[in-house]
Amino acid sequence: MLSLLLVAALAQEPAAEPSFECDGSEEFCARLRKALELGEQLEGKIEREVFEGVERVHRNDVVPRRLLKPHPPIEASVRYPEPTRCAYRVFLDEKGYAYDLRFLNCPTLFHACMLEAIQEARWEPVREGGRKVKATFADSYTFE
Repeated sequence: MLSLLLVAALAQEPAAEPSFECDGSEEFCARLRKALELGEQLEGKIEREVFEGVERVHRNDVVPRRLLKPHPPIEASVRYPEPTRCAYRVFLDEKGYAYDLRFLNCPTLFHACMLEAIQEARWEPVREGGRKVKATFADSYTFE
C-alpha cells in the first residue's frame, strides 16, 4: 500500500509552470532556467516510461470482477456537500490487479480512500492477441 501511496503522491500533475522573476546575476538566472527545462524533460521521459509496454484501453473494455467502493472520510460531506467527481487513471497488471493509480482531477481529501479502494477492486485481465497484458484506463467516481 505504501508504494501505491508514494507513486500516487509523486504522480500528481505538476502545477502550471510558475513564472518567476530572477533577481540574481544573468548567469544564475540562465542556470535556473536551464534546470527548469531539464526538469520538464526528465518528467516527460518518466511519463513515457510509465506507459511503455502498457496497453491503453477504454474503461468500457475492462470488465470489473470486484467493484470500486471507496469510503469517503467524514469531513468530506462537510467540505463537499455537492456530488464531487474524482477522475483517475488505473494501471493493471496481467492478472487484473491495480499496481498504480494516478489522480487526474480529484480533491486531495479523497486520495486516501481511493487508494484503499483501488487495492480491493479487481478486473478481468486485458487480453491482446489472446495473451494477458498490462493495461491502463481512465475512469471517474462520483462521491455523493
